[in-house]
Amino acid sequence: MGDVIADAALWLTGMRRNHVSRYVAYSSGGVTAPCIATASQTVFETQSEMGVIERWESRDFVIAVADLPVEEPQRGDRITETLNGESVTFDVCAPRGAPIWKWADASRTAVRIHSKAIS
Repeated sequence: MGDVIADAALWLTGMRRNHVSRYVAYSSGGVTAPCIATASQTVFETQSEMGVIERWESRDFVIAVADLPVEEPQRGDRITETLNGESVTFDVCAPRGAPIWKWADASRTAVRIHSKAIS
């Protein structure tokens, strides 16, 4: 008997990719490639040394590992998405102390990349 959870994760990744994703442009090291991504968001809350709570909202892109044009997302990579007919560029980044990406599922079929709009 196969791994039912892994099979379900692959199925779900395929459904997400085929039904709730769109093409974006992923730029890294001067090379830009199209890939299919699902847009999402994450809200981070951190407390500064002075006790001030800072809220940081990230535009996230969930991309299947098979579609990712790089081996691993890096700080400073860029993702360009068309929103309401305009191109918006996002810088791959995260608040201090947080990773810029994480696995989107336990079977590691997709990554969730954090970013901020820069244009």
